[in-house]
Amino acid sequence: MFSAMLDLHKQGGMTIAECVHAVLSVQDSQDSIQDSQDSFQESVITLKQYEDIIKQLEIQEQELQKCKAQIERRDRQVTELMRQMQELRKQTGHKKAWWMFWKN
Repeated sequence: MFSAMLDLHKQGGMTIAECVHAVLSVQDSQDSIQDSQDSFQESVITLKQYEDIIKQLEIQEQELQKCKAQIERRDRQVTELMRQMQELRKQTGHKKAWWMFWKN
């Protein structure tokens, strides 16, 4: 920084105070540019993290849909089996009257 100030002063037309202000303003703008770049990099990382989270949520949603489909299929099978069992009980239950057990 000091060499930049001396170079500006040697070129002429500026006082030492003006040279100091000029060099410091350039340094401040460079710092602000670096800060902007850093914040941009952080936001890019954050966007990538959001994309990963969205992908994970989509995968979880697909797994949830699969589980729901399996549960519905299982429930239908259980209901069908219960109906079949009721039908079998009706068919076997009406063959003999209740008092016919004495005639074996």
